[in-house]
Amino acid sequence: MTIRFALTAAFSLAASTALAETATPEGAARLEATFRTYLGQEAGVVKVEPAGASYDVTLDANPLFAKLADPGFKANMTPLEMTLTEQGGGLWGVSADQAFALSIKAGADFEYTQQANALRWNGIFDESLQGFVSSSVESTELTGTQTMRDPNGTMVTTTTAADAVRYQTSGTAAAGGGIDSTSQAVLSGYHIKTPIPSTNPDTTPQMLDITTGEYVIDSTAKGFRPDAFYKLIAWFVAHPSEAAIKSDQAGLKEVLAQGVPYFQNYSGTGTIRDIKVASPVGEIGIGTIGISLSWNGIVNDGLFSEGISFSGLSLPQDLVPDWAKDMVPGEGSIKFTVSQFDAAAPARMFIDAFDLTQPTPVPDTMADQFLKAFLPGGDVKIEIAPGNITAPIYDLRYEGSLLAGPAGTPTGKATVTLTGTDALVEAFNKAPQGGGREGGMGLAMARGMAKVGANGALMWELEATSDGKMLVNGTDMSALGGQ
Repeated sequence: MTIRFALTAAFSLAASTALAETATPEGAARLEATFRTYLGQEAGVVKVEPAGASYDVTLDANPLFAKLADPGFKANMTPLEMTLTEQGGGLWGVSADQAFALSIKAGADFEYTQQANALRWNGIFDESLQGFVSSSVESTELTGTQTMRDPNGTMVTTTTAADAVRYQTSGTAAAGGGIDSTSQAVLSGYHIKTPIPSTNPDTTPQMLDITTGEYVIDSTAKGFRPDAFYKLIAWFVAHPSEAAIKSDQAGLKEVLAQGVPYFQNYSGTGTIRDIKVASPVGEIGIGTIGISLSWNGIVNDGLFSEGISFSGLSLPQDLVPDWAKDMVPGEGSIKFTVSQFDAAAPARMFIDAFDLTQPTPVPDTMADQFLKAFLPGGDVKIEIAPGNITAPIYDLRYEGSLLAGPAGTPTGKATVTLTGTDALVEAFNKAPQGGGREGGMGLAMARGMAKVGANGALMWELEATSDGKMLVNGTDMSALGGQ
């Protein structure tokens, strides 16, 4: 991502200075000047040389790391080497093929290293889009190590490894400006070994050893504004110190405001297959984990959505008592969406209001104004999509929605259905006293308030009313509690 973003930024400014078909020293100088707009003037950071019909580019962050004021911070990164080739019509070919390593050390409490045996990248950059119409990246034999001090003061280490990461993306002009793009990332052969958090500083942390078969992420970005990010980077490069930033707050506010909304929407889905977790209690297996995510940019029509699902769950044989084994869910899902909020109005208020020369850049007295701008209708809407938890002897399903805000009582409705109630009660009755049998009593009480739906399923319709009542199938539960 570092290479792609730096190159994308450079091309955005180089668009007006198209180079000849044969690379020249003058063309190299123009490209180098463009890169330095973002990476500064420090010697050794940028190097561009003509090489036949192409340009060889080297980006080295190590001179910048060496200038950092914090003596406890040390970092080293393999210089990034790539080839740029003009293809005509405003298109540029970009390629790279090298090993890569990064190390970071922050005092005595944090250290991180990452290596890739190979990093291969090929892409086509379109000057008119200020982005890539196609790009393909592959990294192989990746390893990483992170050592840090936990809250107990113990130094703990997490290690990661992956056989390969492959990433492909394509982009086209968005109707309202910016770029619409689709991408896919595939992580194969992933392995992580990480400590289990502990509150006892006198014990050696126990470890989780996790492996996965394949992790696939498909994503779509709508109306992505690369120019907004380029201008923001360029502004900070031109104002490298705290004093310089404070002296030109008006310029910073202008750049930030011009960039809104930065993108219209991002959405993605991920699928992780064949998960194995070696733990102190035995091996846990999950056949598939699904993840979904969607959010809008800094727009008036705010939206955020997240979901997770799983299937093929297996637990260690001795972890679950015999009477409860058929209660272990084999699959499940939940997804929620938050909407009816305004992200753009409070963002613009913040940009207008902040003053970095003050101890509190934004006055605390503006909190209510921000909240009213964020919730123009007074409430945020939270929706739970139809989801389930399913085990061999039962199937639990749910969905609902809620309106909630700081000024009023939350209101909403939800529906819960359950099949397999008799089998659940029978299983609870096999539990020892004090060891789970009480669950059967609670379930029997809930069954008494249920409606009977299709195929004998029990159904509970829940409603939170504006006057603070909680209704279950029309019965006021607060009244039953003597309120």
